[in-house]
Amino acid sequence: RIGRTGRAGASGDAISLTNAKAVLSLMWIKNNANSGIKGTTVSKLALTDLLLQANTNNIGEQAGILINDLSDPAATATRVEVTGSTEDNVRIHNSAVTGTIVFDTCTVKDNSTVSGNQGIFFQTNTTGNLTGTVKNSTLSGNRTIALRADAGAGSTANATFNNNTISVGSLIRGTQVIAVSRAATSSLTFTIHTHPIPRSIATPTTVFSGRGHARCIGRPQHDLAPPR
Repeated sequence: RIGRTGRAGASGDAISLTNAKAVLSLMWIKNNANSGIKGTTVSKLALTDLLLQANTNNIGEQAGILINDLSDPAATATRVEVTGSTEDNVRIHNSAVTGTIVFDTCTVKDNSTVSGNQGIFFQTNTTGNLTGTVKNSTLSGNRTIALRADAGAGSTANATFNNNTISVGSLIRGTQVIAVSRAATSSLTFTIHTHPIPRSIATPTTVFSGRGHARCIGRPQHDLAPPR
């Protein structure tokens, strides 16, 4: 079953948004060949009570949720579950606009054991500016990185990861939990407080700051899971 504007088992994107405003709720989006939700130049986005399962069949310009150039100053994703994507489960990528999105009480898990990459990825480049928050959410079995923010050359990224529960899952042992990075001419600000971090993960957080006249400001804080 799926909501009014989506498709199940489609050959392309289940929901495609271009120069659009979208308010989506109570939808089950599954088994689509490309992205579950794909948007380009989206000025309003509100996602509530969605289930996205096993969408995408390739890496690259596909994800469970893929939004390019989100200009909404107050986009939200609440009680959204994304699972089983080929590469990234969720990717928000701004290259020419300024936007803000908050993921709250979401579940993002189990991308491909072979080609899976990030759970939730906030990405900027060129003149893009993105403020992204993930809070009160559960991430499990995302193959390489559960939460990532990256500011490419000339862009600005602000990331807050707060009160999330992250585990390696039953299928995949991820190499990192959280990664934040910036290029030499970009700006990155981050706040990280994640509870709990599995003791089996050797690298809870990676911070990379390229040389140049820009800034990388932040403080990671983790609570370790209790020993068994």
